[in-house]
Amino acid sequence: MPCDLCASFQPENGEDRRDAGRRYAVRRGQAIGDIAATDSWCASLATGVLRIDASQGAAPRTVGLIFPGQIVAHPFDADPCGTAVVAVTRSNICLHARGDLQHVTEHYPSIRRLLLRSAFQTLAETRRWMLVISRPRARERVAAFLVSVAGRFPTSGHDTFDLVLSRGRIGELLGLSLETVSRQIHALAKAGLIALPRRRHVRLLNRSGLEAVAGITFRHPSGAAA
Repeated sequence: MPCDLCASFQPENGEDRRDAGRRYAVRRGQAIGDIAATDSWCASLATGVLRIDASQGAAPRTVGLIFPGQIVAHPFDADPCGTAVVAVTRSNICLHARGDLQHVTEHYPSIRRLLLRSAFQTLAETRRWMLVISRPRARERVAAFLVSVAGRFPTSGHDTFDLVLSRGRIGELLGLSLETVSRQIHALAKAGLIALPRRRHVRLLNRSGLEAVAGITFRHPSGAAA
């Protein structure tokens, strides 16, 4: 299954098929920088989940997530923040040389539109995460996190998903300790808002109730209410 960016290269543009991305499998825990230097390549995520780590002092800290369809690195410039992108699950990415991508964006409006749409979706995701971490109480943040990722990790439906991040990583993302995240997840389960069939498996039992706790209603990038 190609990523959205590769799929946008139309067959009739045969002379530019060489500019479509090169597909790579990324094992869990592997950094994208191990495959290619991000100062000359950008990537789009086809399958799996990636996390964004930023170094603060000696220890890297998880500051964001990347989902299928999103651009992993800046298409035209090197990352000014010095972040690292690491696979949370087994993933597949498509690497694009920046020079090739710049060439096709100059000639094909469909590619420009796709990159622009991706940029606006990323901006919307960033604003959404700002809402999550701005919640004053730990329970609100954890509830907001669960609602926001529901449907992103589907198994049997939009209200059931695998919590692929460890609770420690979730804590880094939300500005909470591992113990606080665990305590709040179990409190939400005790309140009947979620079920925990397995340690990293979550089922939303009462989405509206969870949104009420979070104080935020989320929408997926397609515009449908989460």
